[in-house]
Amino acid sequence: MSTRTTAVLNRLLLLNGLAIVGVVANHATFWGTMALFWWADRYRPVTAPNYDQYWGVYHIFLLTVRKLAVFCMPAFLFVSGLFVSYMARGKPSLSWKVVRSRIASLIIPYVLWSIVRFTFDYVNGVDLGLLDFVTGLIVGRRYFYIVLLFQLYLFSPFLVSAAKNHAKLLMILAGVAMFGYICVSYVRLYGALTGVDIAWADLLLQTPDSFLLRWLFFFAAGLVAGFRLDQLKEWTHRFRWHLLGVTVVLAFVTVLESLIVFRETDLEWWVSSVLSLPTTLYTIGFTLCFIAFPEVKIPVSGHLRELGQATMAVYLLHAMILEVVARGLQKFMPWFLAWQIPFFLVLVVIAVELPCLLVRLLDKSPARKFHTYLFG
Repeated sequence: MSTRTTAVLNRLLLLNGLAIVGVVANHATFWGTMALFWWADRYRPVTAPNYDQYWGVYHIFLLTVRKLAVFCMPAFLFVSGLFVSYMARGKPSLSWKVVRSRIASLIIPYVLWSIVRFTFDYVNGVDLGLLDFVTGLIVGRRYFYIVLLFQLYLFSPFLVSAAKNHAKLLMILAGVAMFGYICVSYVRLYGALTGVDIAWADLLLQTPDSFLLRWLFFFAAGLVAGFRLDQLKEWTHRFRWHLLGVTVVLAFVTVLESLIVFRETDLEWWVSSVLSLPTTLYTIGFTLCFIAFPEVKIPVSGHLRELGQATMAVYLLHAMILEVVARGLQKFMPWFLAWQIPFFLVLVVIAVELPCLLVRLLDKSPARKFHTYLFG
């Protein structure tokens, strides 16, 4: 492997670490919103829920963070596709033995932590039955990214072969699937703006988040890039300033579009969805910029690389940690909720660092042999 290729792979490991921080920040905005509206009586002389800060500075801050963080899932999939292509280098395709190994390494942690989450939700008053648990397990209601990975790994031998031999066709077909979903989103938006009930658009958008065609483009892009890393590095470096400028503009347009849509309609999901044209282009540009500027030093890059390796632990644990910390602060330190940005940052830091610390301690203990069963 060339030095340039190794540098790109190391850079993408940093992207993985940054992406998991994005996931946590995205989900932390929910608790920021809870503190802003539903827990307002804990630190202000008002009756909750209180919406006098609706569309205030902090509310817009939360919506902006939530939207900009949507780069994380496409980034994960791009990096996953790239590393799958790395495993298939020098071979006609990815072997089924590797596929079975990858899936087997995820099944036990997925089932284990799904049971933990089910129990956690039940204890916190969420009324769930056994059927809810089983259907949630199948579609990945709590951990949809892992169910999505199961599907992508199952199709990987075919996708790897296509990425090697028919890259353009693969990207066109995956792009058509992605663009089709984007078009359906705008049809749904048109219905919301005009008051027209467009049932088929609602039905298509209600497919589970783990549905393969929603995300195939980013994984396929990672596969194709993985077999052409040197060319990708040269191309992104040549156009790096154009990419950066376009990505910054797209980030602004993405946030502006989501704020306007949310203000004019009841489509709150638009704020956290990747299924709009500027959002999809922004996520692509963000990833390419990360590759295009390898010489730019990222603060705490060493720790981000560690997070990139502990991604699964953070992903599996962060939602429960966010809830425990948020509710704990609301109960025992309600005055801290008035410091809204510090409250948000504390949630993110604890939910990121605690799983990372757990992995570090686990790997240095006699229980390290259980790492695979706990976190893949």
